[in-house]
Parts: sequence; structure tokens; C-alpha cells
Amino acid sequence: MKAKEQNSGPLSPVAKLLPEGKEWYTAKEAASVIGRSPQYVRDCFDNQTLLGHAMNARGKSGCEQRRSYQIPRASLLLYLLETANYRSGDYMERIAELLRQLGPAERRTLSDSLRAGSDSIWTR
Repeated sequence: MKAKEQNSGPLSPVAKLLPEGKEWYTAKEAASVIGRSPQYVRDCFDNQTLLGHAMNARGKSGCEQRRSYQIPRASLLLYLLETANYRSGDYMERIAELLRQLGPAERRTLSDSLRAGSDSIWTR
């Protein structure tokens, strides 16, 4: 995915949660991105909520084999979109509802502040 594509469109809010240029994530890295534990990520991988590759790695002699997980960026983006509790238009709908609740004077003040490019509408 190109950098320009990542920073615009419907994936924009969640794409910004992932470091640019990184295509594969370990269970620990994926856990950090989604705010859960590495064990949660491994469980999601096992029940196919997160997709990717699992590889058997050799452990120390006499120990059981260890699995290594590689989760692609696209799988993390899909997970974040599926677990989001909003749609891309929700923000605009909520702002429009808030604006309808304002009185004419408050709307005028807000409009003037936005046109003037003020950093804060509360400084007036």
C-alpha cells in the first residue's frame, strides 16, 4: 500500500495507527497496535479473527516447539475496521447534530471563528 493511499480514504483513521512501511507484525507488535495482550492476539489468530502465518520454530533441546506468528498489515487493518464502533460518516453526523442544538448566536460565533482561522472558538 502506498503512503498516499494509507493517509486518505475510508482506511485513514485506522491506517494511521500502524507504522508506515511496516508490512508484517509479530504477535507482540500486533498486541501493541490493538491494545491487547500477545496471548489475545495468538487466540485471535487461532480462531481466525486475525489472519497471517504461523511457523514452527525450534526451542531449546528437550523443550516443546515454539510457534512464531507473522500477521500482515492488511489483517490488522481489517481487524481494526471490524472492531470499530463507528463508520467514517459518524463524525460528521454527530457534528451536524451538535450544530443543530446550538442557538443562532452560538452558530454565528462558531462560524465567524472558523472563517477567521482562530485556534480556539473559546477565546472570544
